[in-house]
Amino acid sequence: MSVHQVSRRTLARGAAWSVPIVAVGVAAPAFAVSPGSTPHLVPGGSCKCPGSGGNNFNFKAVIAVATAGNADWTFTITGFTFDGVASTNPAPITLTGGDGNLILVKNLTNSAAKHFVAFNWSAKNGTTGEVVTGSFPSTQLTFAPNCVSPILCP
Repeated sequence: MSVHQVSRRTLARGAAWSVPIVAVGVAAPAFAVSPGSTPHLVPGGSCKCPGSGGNNFNFKAVIAVATAGNADWTFTITGFTFDGVASTNPAPITLTGGDGNLILVKNLTNSAAKHFVAFNWSAKNGTTGEVVTGSFPSTQLTFAPNCVSPILCP
């Protein structure tokens, strides 16, 4: 019977290949099924509508939200800025089923199509009571004229 010895170099080379695969394989499913994941916010189809008379526009910053599970989430927006200027925070917004759009409105006489939007937020899971916080960093959004369904001009 012959004895086959494995060198330390061969063992180390094999271990180096297996470690990243295990790390990725374990981490990805745990994140994907985590019921308490932080909501994911991304810019949506923002738009502008005519405001009340003259050269006046209501800009609607649309932020699409996705959450894990189907619980309702209530978002409270704080520290809302539009082009770096502090703006009035909207009333809390509840997203039924956790997914939908946060719509932040700013009235301006500037009709430019591009503006910077930033805000801080907290969200409460209506089922578990879990509260998470986050920020939407200053992001330049393009505001298309004449909002269309499901975000309509009044």
